[in-house]
Formats: sequence, structure tokens, C-alpha cells
Amino acid sequence: MSTSPGSDLTWRVETADEHAEVPAALPARLRDAVTAAPGLDCVGFFDQDDFVYGLNRLSGAGRWEALLRLGVHLAVAWRGLDRDLQPLRTGRLIRTVLDAEAGAVFCETVRPGRHVIGTVASATSAADRERADAALTTVVDHLRTADRLPTQNPGAFTDEGPGIPPTAERVLHTTGPSDLLAPLLPGIRLDGLHAIAYYTRGTQLATADCFDSPHLAQFHHQATPTHRRALYTTLGHDLAALATHLNQATAEALGGPLHRIVLDVQQGAIYYRRLPRQHYLVGITLDQTQVRQADHQMHALAHHLSTTPA
Repeated sequence: MSTSPGSDLTWRVETADEHAEVPAALPARLRDAVTAAPGLDCVGFFDQDDFVYGLNRLSGAGRWEALLRLGVHLAVAWRGLDRDLQPLRTGRLIRTVLDAEAGAVFCETVRPGRHVIGTVASATSAADRERADAALTTVVDHLRTADRLPTQNPGAFTDEGPGIPPTAERVLHTTGPSDLLAPLLPGIRLDGLHAIAYYTRGTQLATADCFDSPHLAQFHHQATPTHRRALYTTLGHDLAALATHLNQATAEALGGPLHRIVLDVQQGAIYYRRLPRQHYLVGITLDQTQVRQADHQMHALAHHLSTTPA
């Protein structure tokens, strides 16, 4: 692996070999990204599962190599995740976030087969991790622009959409006992989370959604609300196994169990939040412009449920 120094001695551009070509404008974009998000450790570019070039700002070759192995694993796993999400009729997978106490990794697609992966270390706060996530999207948007492709608005960092009319009606559909539904219902919003499910060990305990609301009719052209509920129920069961699999993949690079997974698709996102005592939450938004807002709502709900006595 070859390296080239940057103007800042705390980071360097690394390539898979001396023949790898780094786009001329990319080092400057990377400098802008690490300036905007000081917590961003490294950025790796992968083409068809192979590392091509990247930015290394980590201390110690061992950690960098562990992150490269994770990057290859995630690039391979991306295809399976993307395939598994297609029945939801919400488009391709464009961004994945894996968040643990000891670090986080963000994976975004430039186009099918090309991925950009960035990581942050444990010392960063939630706000710093979000800044790193947003900084990475600017790099991805630059690469897509160079390929004459439009932004996919991953993470809703560039477009949070229009406000919801005050007259918009929220129509709720629920299952489960009232005591479990009580903390979930306030989290259902037309301008954020459209569905929340509460699980333990893969068993669904309670669900709430507003899929039947007239304001969301525009999102149901390819799947009815009833169809979506069945699909998301199956997905919710499967997320427990997915979290276990991804925990094993990220353990070396991040350490500690994952407490947050975001699967950001072209139309909205799916959220997983681990709770104490083998419980977890699954959240859904169908609106790509509300992905960030819904993520914040999931964080608040997970915190509330984690700190409220059982």
C-alpha cells in the first residue's frame, strides 16, 4: 500500500498500490471533510469490494488495517442488504450507519459497486458523529456530480423538505397492550417516524404506525399500508440476527456491541436501536427528507425507554 503526505501531517492519502489513480480534486474534498468534522478518522473508497484509495488519520497501522478489513466486509455485505430490502419497494440502499460505544462507521454508495466508508473513534460525541456522517455525504455528492449523477440526499443533510400542513391528519394503526404503546404513540409523526415497533429477542410486542394517513398516500404507489406492515414485521424479526452478524463484523474495528443501525434507502430509512434486557426498537420513515429528523426521534425514544424503570 502506498501513501502520500498531505499538507497536514496528521493525515495522509493511502492507495491500494502505486497504480491507483486518485481523482485530482478528491484530496481537497477530503481536507474539507476532516476540517468540517475533526472526529472523522479515515475515509476509504471501495470499488467492487476492493479498497482503492482513502484518507488515514489514525494512529497505528493495526487499527487502519482492521478498518480496511471492515470496509471490504461491509462492501460485500451491502449487496445482500440491498437485495433483502428490495421487497419493501423503497428503492436502493444508499447509506448505512453502524454505531457502537467505541466508534461508528458510515457507508455510502456512489453508484452500485462503488462505496465510500468513513469511521469515527470513541472520543467523539453524538453531535461530532453526525458531523462526520454529514461531511462524508458531501464527498459522496462530489463523486456523484463528477459522474453526472444527482444527489440522493443521504441522511437528509442537504434537504429536510417542506413543512407539514397543520391540517394534515395523523391516522394511527396499533397492535399490542396499551402500557407498551403509551411511550411509542407520541413518537409517530407525519414529519418524522411513520412507524415504530417494540421487540424482545425477535418477538414483536407492540407496533404503531400512521401509514393510513392521507398525507402519506403519495408513498404507497407500489405497496399498500397493509402490505408494508407485513413486510416491516418480517424485517423487524430479521434485524436481531442482522445486528448480531454486524456486531461480529465490527468488533475488531469498533469494539463493543452496536446500539444503532440505520439503513437509509432512496425513499426513507429503517432504524434499529438496542435497548436493555435484549429489547430493541425498529423505526420507519418513508420520507427521504425526514431521515435525519426521524433518527433524532428514535434516539430520544430509545433514551426514554432505556432510562425508564421497567
